[in-house]
Amino acid sequence: PPSPLLWCTAKTEGWSPSKIMSKVSLAKQGKYRPRNYTDLDMDLAILIYELGGDAALYALNKSPVSLPSRHTIADKRREINLRITVGDVKLLDIMKNIEMLFNNIDVGEHDKVLHTLSQDEIAGDERPCYLTETDEIAGLCEHAAGALTTFKMGSDLTSVKAAVQAIKDGRVHVGKEFSVAAIARHAPTDYGAKPVLLMPTCKHGSWEIAALNLQRLLAAWKLSPYGEQLHGPIKTIASDGAPDRRKALYLICM
Repeated sequence: PPSPLLWCTAKTEGWSPSKIMSKVSLAKQGKYRPRNYTDLDMDLAILIYELGGDAALYALNKSPVSLPSRHTIADKRREINLRITVGDVKLLDIMKNIEMLFNNIDVGEHDKVLHTLSQDEIAGDERPCYLTETDEIAGLCEHAAGALTTFKMGSDLTSVKAAVQAIKDGRVHVGKEFSVAAIARHAPTDYGAKPVLLMPTCKHGSWEIAALNLQRLLAAWKLSPYGEQLHGPIKTIASDGAPDRRKALYLICM
């Protein structure tokens, strides 16, 4: 059957019945593919690409569903390029993520509202990676900040060798999970939790570090012009029952 996009295009452009039949015929022959994708189409394609990879998206792009291709979503994927924590959690990284996700959201009729800060872990690939934007080694746990002098690759393999040796010695671990902190609006519109911290972790950090990171998150929201000043304060903190974070939450909230 013709792609739903074809009917949307026909309605938008006011095609005549004869033109519709002509376009349907071309579409069936594979000679015409409408590309007036909606934001939902783009978001679905990005989600499928992230979860299922290129093969899954390619199959759906060639199917009657006709989702956007990998090349079509490339620019939109680059629009949301969150900063991953390398070494210590940095206020500037959190504030940059806040700006990226909160600078242009649909607030509806509600200007400033209350917010919830949530933090939990998600599964990771348990492998280091290279960040081309900053020339850094990423994917190492929170202990790397005290064990390595630099995360910059530079022009040789000195940093890589130091990281490998630290992992072999047990002083540093490859993060098996990501500690994710997200902020959600208490509002009827755009209330989805938006991640502002992505930190590789081995889950052997101390409660002192957990408390410090929570304080950095709260401070970043207060300091960012796209945080509390624009959208309102954080009033609640939510998390699971991780032992280190439980102590940190008691210290900050009680």
